[in-house]
Amino acid sequence: MQVSLTRLCRLTHLMVVMTNVMQMLFMIGFLVLLWMELDGRLEASWFLIFMPLWASDAITLGTGVHEMRRLSQTAGAQRRNAMINQLNRFKGCACVVAFKCLLALRLNGVLPDMPIRVVASPYYVAAVLRFALHFCKTPVVPPGAGTQRPSRPGTPINPVHLMIVVLACRVDRVNELSWAVT
Repeated sequence: MQVSLTRLCRLTHLMVVMTNVMQMLFMIGFLVLLWMELDGRLEASWFLIFMPLWASDAITLGTGVHEMRRLSQTAGAQRRNAMINQLNRFKGCACVVAFKCLLALRLNGVLPDMPIRVVASPYYVAAVLRFALHFCKTPVVPPGAGTQRPSRPGTPINPVHLMIVVLACRVDRVNELSWAVT
């Protein structure tokens, strides 16, 4: 029994490493395609350029489904928070895919007049859902905290979401602050 458990742990670790390597390779592929497009060496649809990132999103979705299935078979107090974390990952993945689709449509000239604030709207949805999901978590007492009051794990706000809002408003000239101030 111990040998098979050790093999299972090694196999699981190998799968995690391979998943991370694949996602890194997809990111490098995207950067190469982006560089070639911006340098004028490639004239392709932005949907093609974003393809490696969508492949990475598919991996994230697949691993999330596997993790959610595993969590649904376990019991315990931490299960609820872990499932909410997975929902947060699904939400993030879906919102980023929607953002990339809107951006590709704008860059391809299909929706050339769409304001960047609208293109970035999936990030606003992600921010609101993250905030709401955070307060669905069960408060827990940190290990060895003794008299410390329980708190919800994680943070209700992702600074990236706020940064996207500020940048989108600057690109659309909603604010006239300099780029340095922005």
